[in-house]
Amino acid sequence: MNFPTAWQLHWTSDSFADTVETECLRPIVRAYVVNLRRSLAIHELLDCTVHSTALHERARYRLRMEALKRPFIEPEDGQVAGDSLRAAAKAEWMTFRPVALPGERQAPDNPMEFGDKEDILNALTAYAGGQAAREAMLENQITRTWTAVESLYRRLGHAANEVRRDGPLAEKDLRFARLQSVRKTYKKIFDLDASPAALGDRSLEVLSALRNVPEHNVGYCDQRYRDRAKEKGDLPQLELGEKLYLTGDMTLGAIQPVIWVAQKLVTEVDERMQARL
Repeated sequence: MNFPTAWQLHWTSDSFADTVETECLRPIVRAYVVNLRRSLAIHELLDCTVHSTALHERARYRLRMEALKRPFIEPEDGQVAGDSLRAAAKAEWMTFRPVALPGERQAPDNPMEFGDKEDILNALTAYAGGQAAREAMLENQITRTWTAVESLYRRLGHAANEVRRDGPLAEKDLRFARLQSVRKTYKKIFDLDASPAALGDRSLEVLSALRNVPEHNVGYCDQRYRDRAKEKGDLPQLELGEKLYLTGDMTLGAIQPVIWVAQKLVTEVDERMQARL
């Protein structure tokens, strides 16, 4: 199980802004990095908590088993008693470990097995809403990451427009509400036949679609999402009114490529602005 965390993205630091040559873009990039960190920070905490809890559970089991073995001296008696005590310890473990929630893979019935981090996270959140709590955290990460990226390409576009070769476009001509209008706006700003390559990356469409479901339809599939999912096969296929259930792997798969796309967009805008300055 993977959760999107800031440590997976080695460049998400202030040093990334220092690689940008156009000075007016540096504060924009620094703001983006801060916004991105905020969207990832909660899962850094969760990842550490899950890891620490798993280690604690296994250590607890090992120590109990070792303590239960010590009183027995005769090997034969010890073996019989040990088997019985192992069964008792395993039964105790099963009461300590919450049962699998609906839709989960079955959690390991032996704490010596590694299991799955998502199952452990569900166990941790079982008393605070369980799957719903985890789902809300993942939705929050999707929406916050999209907001960070959306703010980035808006601010980059406005900065580039200020130094446009033929003079700035009017505010009414700067449209950033939808990806299609963003691409057209960038074409106008730079007088290009096509928008910057980064803006054509499919991962932006995927993250935007996943963000719109919780943001605009409280997590349930609407006609717009259904049409987009059918058009492209890289989104979960849902029926109208069906709930979108995010997983850590799905969230990471949607976020990580968009972050690399954002980095490429910064580089491309920086290079184009340098060529005109």
